[in-house]
Amino acid sequence: MVSAMLRQIGLVLIVASSLLVIGGCSENSANDSMHNRQDAAMRDPYRYSPDMSQTDITGGGIGSFDQKAFAKDLNDFINP
Repeated sequence: MVSAMLRQIGLVLIVASSLLVIGGCSENSANDSMHNRQDAAMRDPYRYSPDMSQTDITGGGIGSFDQKAFAKDLNDFINP
């Protein structure tokens, strides 16, 4: 009984260690791409762009101010 349990524990340890070795042997391309994404995020954390064609403004453009929509939004904010 004890030897069967030791055999099972040994088998589990062998399988677990082999999975760790196989998982650790990956190509560097995934690490490089993660490193590149981190560098890009450090250079431009908010993805700022002076190009105004990709703005995400609902209900109008940058130069227009809808007073009724603003009052509604403010009311929804103050009185949820």
